[in-house]
Amino acid sequence: GERCFGTKMKLFNKRPLALVLFILLSGFSIFALSSTLFKIIALCISVVLCFFSFVLKKFAGALPKVACFTLLLSLLLSHIYFGYVFYPNEYFDKDAEIVAKVENVDIKTDSYAILDLKTRSINGENNNYSIKLNLYGYHNTIKVGSVIKIKTKLTEFETDSSFDFKSFYTSRGFSATADASEIGEISIDDVPLLYRFSQMRQNISRRAAKLSDEKAGSLLAALLLGERDLLSNQVKLDFGRIGITHILSLSGMHVAILMGGLDRLLYFLRVKKTPRTLLGCLASFAFMALTGFPVTVCRAGIMLIISSLLFLITGSKDSVTSLFVSATLIIAVSPYAALDVGLWLSVIATLGILVAGEIRNEKYSDAKGVRKLLGGLKTSLLFSLFAIAASAMISVMSFDGVSAISVFSTLFFSLLVEVFVYLGIVMLIIGEIIPLSTPMIFISDTIYGLAADLSDLPFIYGSVGFPIVKIAFILLCVAFVLFAVLNIKKRKLFIGVLASLFCISTVLSIGMTELAKEDDAFACWGYTSERIFIRSDGKTLLYDASQHRKSDGYLNNAILSGERVAELDFYMLANYTSFASDSIEATLTNLRVKKVLLPRPRDEDEDGMAVKVIESVYKFRTDVEFYDDTEIFGFGEYEILTPFRTENENCFATTFLRADKIYSYLSSGILEYYPTSAELLYVSDTVIFGDYGTAYTKARMIDEFSDKLKTAVVFDDKLYFNTKYVTGTPPNVIHPEEKYVVYD
Repeated sequence: GERCFGTKMKLFNKRPLALVLFILLSGFSIFALSSTLFKIIALCISVVLCFFSFVLKKFAGALPKVACFTLLLSLLLSHIYFGYVFYPNEYFDKDAEIVAKVENVDIKTDSYAILDLKTRSINGENNNYSIKLNLYGYHNTIKVGSVIKIKTKLTEFETDSSFDFKSFYTSRGFSATADASEIGEISIDDVPLLYRFSQMRQNISRRAAKLSDEKAGSLLAALLLGERDLLSNQVKLDFGRIGITHILSLSGMHVAILMGGLDRLLYFLRVKKTPRTLLGCLASFAFMALTGFPVTVCRAGIMLIISSLLFLITGSKDSVTSLFVSATLIIAVSPYAALDVGLWLSVIATLGILVAGEIRNEKYSDAKGVRKLLGGLKTSLLFSLFAIAASAMISVMSFDGVSAISVFSTLFFSLLVEVFVYLGIVMLIIGEIIPLSTPMIFISDTIYGLAADLSDLPFIYGSVGFPIVKIAFILLCVAFVLFAVLNIKKRKLFIGVLASLFCISTVLSIGMTELAKEDDAFACWGYTSERIFIRSDGKTLLYDASQHRKSDGYLNNAILSGERVAELDFYMLANYTSFASDSIEATLTNLRVKKVLLPRPRDEDEDGMAVKVIESVYKFRTDVEFYDDTEIFGFGEYEILTPFRTENENCFATTFLRADKIYSYLSSGILEYYPTSAELLYVSDTVIFGDYGTAYTKARMIDEFSDKLKTAVVFDDKLYFNTKYVTGTPPNVIHPEEKYVVYD
């Protein structure tokens, strides 16, 4: 390590295996996510390094040669696996006859289901791909374990502006997706083992709810078994805003809590060290199996097993090497896990904790009372700081925001969770004999209540969408790397630098988010994503008229993330559709919204859809208010009016009055289904057309409009207005002076 990097490295010093595995994992993972140009450059650099490892004397040692060849090998393996093995390229967009086993049923209604399939053959050729099947129609006989035959076309997962579906499903082992309406069932095979574990987890969850109550049981199921679907989306949002989402996601912390508790129990029962260690290893594997072998639990469990066995054999532990060995084993078995953000957050955060563990102050080890408590608090804060610093770069690249109190909330809630989990395990075992529902409910209500109160505090959550914020967090991560790798002598000073960088990064995020509220904005999204975002007088509003599918809610989140919104004041629904409730719930799950504004229902159909929307909204701490079509809603410097809303189509026209100027948005189809809406063309300063507006403006000349109409805009993507000018690159901007940048 010293000869390879030219300086004494603290992290990899005398750990050559850890260094080689780190290079292997990094090359394999980063190469899979890289662009074609970057891949070519990386391959060229790795080949050059391999060449110079034999030519230059500075690289004469064995370790530099192994490191260089490991880098080249990792790139080649990544290219081969994700280029030729993982994706069924030869079957994409072609008719295929597939025989597959149903591994899981994600969603099932009377007319639709989403199935997880493991293929056995495609066009008669034996293979083993995991695919997501969208099954249309009524197929009541299809159950987990069924072997089915379908004729369909395999397609790649699409990545759009709302979500990276390809990376998400690839990291979970799915190689393709398909649609089908007709299937043939061949037989019923054995139920997959993982599904049996899933059923076992559900039984335990039901028992937890029975012995306490639904809220306490749901929290215990999430913390103990990873069954997060039982928790309300409001709870998940609260946990995210205060920086403790990782507590709900099974990880090394949960393995440490459970295995640490088991070890203490066995020690109390005077079980000797060797059998105690072996029992801990067996319990770790059993916990991995029970939870369905999620990669974060497997990382922690395998690491614990390796470290424990190493300690029994050699009398010492090398946790850093064990960490990289465990990650390598996971990716060797499931190479697609290299794209799992959760795995890398777990690995990097654990690495940060290990680095902190090597420098923690030992002067409190023999202390007692308050002094020992202060020492434990200091150590815990140090661990949290280093875990956050180590994973800062991945976090800001993967998530939209950061909590201002993540270090402190992690410490406090971890203690509550540990007590809650231990008490919950005892309840599951002897709950019928000794009732423990009262303390369980009390602790769960305390956790829920504190999370809610902290989540609602001002300046608690900020956006990381600002370049300066990303740079600050990247510098925090770089500082950690330098501290971990180099032989830093003034450790306390450097820890102070890390703490300062963390505080600066967090304050920048919160401060920039608050400053952005003062920047007035008016942004439109056209085509099928008809939305208008307004920021005025420090308030934010999203006007949404496109709930054609549930994923539109995720597009809302992508839009608001792009506008650096950490909290939305008003969500205004323009019209009702059958997917409105799903879309709104998906939006509220990922972003705090203070008030939802709904159009007053005009008939029984709209009344039924409004009830569904209200039921979705009431799951959150969000107010609901109705408005009439002809009612003027004041928002900042704007007055908003919906003068036309069709009854049978999802079409609308909305006007925005600001500073004596009228902006009108005409949705797709409004001029076709509601011709009288054309009067807006003669009273508006600026008209923004939806998709159907293209055909309309081509059919009529601009000089037919009133002289008052200064701008007519037709666009497919995003158009951004501010207080002085219009920017953007719409496909067609029609203007009397034929200018493409139009000044108000």
